[in-house]
Amino acid sequence: MILFSSGLTLYYMPKLASLRSDSEFRTELRLYFKTFVPLFLLMLVLLYIIRKHLISAIFTSEFGAVSDILVWQLLGDFVRIMGLALGFQIVVKTMMWRYLIVEVAFNATYYILATILVPQTSYEGAVQSYFYANALSLATMIFMFRKQLFCKYSN
Repeated sequence: MILFSSGLTLYYMPKLASLRSDSEFRTELRLYFKTFVPLFLLMLVLLYIIRKHLISAIFTSEFGAVSDILVWQLLGDFVRIMGLALGFQIVVKTMMWRYLIVEVAFNATYYILATILVPQTSYEGAVQSYFYANALSLATMIFMFRKQLFCKYSN
């Protein structure tokens, strides 16, 4: 996740900052979802396939249980990478209220779900909360950008 988000910050944010219309934004999003998202998904699938070998090579045997919950972390990262496309648009276009709404929604959802799920499912509840909070953030951003994303005749 760090590798992709760092690369996107260096490449994608300046690209978004240069866009002047909603149609340019939609075109750039299509490219993002055709190029970066499948590449990231491929990386996550490979990580999942080799997770046990990777965990045993890097960590001690006490971390073996991580392989059982890694799917939630990887799903959360996948949803987050999809949300970054819209999140970066919020940042580069200095949409302060949208930024605050998304951040408060993510953090509140993560905290509330973690307090509910961790007592029920232990540490798995923490990574489940991460996934659900990212899914809510993505849904919130899609709602915020619905006109730019789905209306053919906007700027």
